Amino acid sequence: MAEDNSEPTKDVSKKGDSKSQSPWDKLKKKCDKAGIKLTEENFLQTSHPAVHIPAGKGEHVKHLMTDKTINKFLKVPFEKYICLQDYDAICSYGDGIIEAIIHPLFHEYSHDFVKGVMTPTGQQQSTFNLKVSSQRKDGIDIHLSKSSDVMRELTREFSSDSSISLIVRNAKVNQHDDAQELLVRLADSFFFELDRCFGFTFTLQRARLLRLRRRPDFMDSPKKDITFPEWKYDADPMSIYWYARSARDLPLLQFLAYYQVIEYYFPTYAQAAAKKDIQDIHKKPTFQSDCDADIRLILSELKSCASVLSDEKKQMEVTLQECITHDELLEFLSSDDDRKEYYSNQISETLSIDMLHINDSKADLRINAARRIYDIRCKIVHTKSDTSQPEVKSILPFSKEVEQLHFDIDLAHYLAQKVLIKASSRLDV
Repeated sequence: MAEDNSEPTKDVSKKGDSKSQSPWDKLKKKCDKAGIKLTEENFLQTSHPAVHIPAGKGEHVKHLMTDKTINKFLKVPFEKYICLQDYDAICSYGDGIIEAIIHPLFHEYSHDFVKGVMTPTGQQQSTFNLKVSSQRKDGIDIHLSKSSDVMRELTREFSSDSSISLIVRNAKVNQHDDAQELLVRLADSFFFELDRCFGFTFTLQRARLLRLRRRPDFMDSPKKDITFPEWKYDADPMSIYWYARSARDLPLLQFLAYYQVIEYYFPTYAQAAAKKDIQDIHKKPTFQSDCDADIRLILSELKSCASVLSDEKKQMEVTLQECITHDELLEFLSSDDDRKEYYSNQISETLSIDMLHINDSKADLRINAARRIYDIRCKIVHTKSDTSQPEVKSILPFSKEVEQLHFDIDLAHYLAQKVLIKASSRLDV
């Protein structure tokens, strides 16, 4: 893509006419030495060089329209880098560096993050640099800082002088796919910690993202310091989670995406619960494999388990019972006065008659929440109301019901986080 049309590069026939090397000559020499493809392109009847940077199975073409842009490009060690195919990101295998431009989902709060978290006291914001390190010997470092010169030169079409990058150092990779997988794995883990603990949401820049308006209405208690992430999260539900976080202007879509994060683990926890129930019967001291009564008990339990595995609502109940405690959910529901009032009275019945009985000490809020989340999901997905609840209308875009959905979106968001955390494992890089 063109960057500056004010000063065309020299015609190819003129290269080498001068005793001193032209910028084009220097570029060609450097590309030839590094084995990087360089082609001559034409724009508005003016020839210019185009550098083809390897990018997985494809390539990223960098057009240099003027001698000035060529000279600026030559100042960075572009020959040491490849581009990552799916992101605005680069990697140097030799230096163990992966750098990716990050995109704040809440633009009005990105300044607050840079000013309040990333900039040391007394320093200019242009010098900010947040670093967290793995505790392992020769471990990986993660930096959030102003994008490097080489990043801006290689991805000028997608970056600016104010761009922020996630930089991974000491990355032991030598293949494109491994570098991209490591970048995504670390970004998911690190950004999830920032989102959960500080409410600042970033994502790797890869496509045009929605402009969002506000922070989440809840988060974990902030940690004293930002530290290297300890936990790894499953890639597929994490991709759905980030999709939900990017859809804050689309409440129905956002609710469904959080539901899908939880739904992803239905088989895991439903099967685990079924296995435990059967094992409990088998472990009874009085159990006898040749006793008809005991065999009937096993068969009855298998029938019950099969019922759970075929019932999405029951799978939701089992999943939440495995991933969150009653007290944790009660604390969440009671921590915000508006949220507590909403779930304590008849207002919440507008969306679903499955209410959360906060003031009922005998109620299992996890079961209440599972039934409510499932019911709302059905009312969004289906255009007709459940015949068992004809008085409750479907939830449609731009309806009055949607205006009240934000409390239940926050609930689904919170539950999705708890399920992701429960299913996480140690991050080993």
